[in-house]
Amino acid sequence: MSERLIDALLMLRHMLLGDELTPLGSLVLDEMNRAFCADVRQMLDEGKDPMAELARERERRATQ
Repeated sequence: MSERLIDALLMLRHMLLGDELTPLGSLVLDEMNRAFCADVRQMLDEGKDPMAELARERERRATQ
């Protein structure tokens, strides 16, 4: 199992208690949502298409 996957699973363990979000889980998801919205807003402000940017990023990661 890759180290990144193990780290992600450990983080999820602290974010969930059964099928409920923990306070940490709620905070992490809220911060991720805020960061995502800020990124999209910046792209729009710069006249970029967020969907095209996402496609470019996906392709860049696939070729790494």
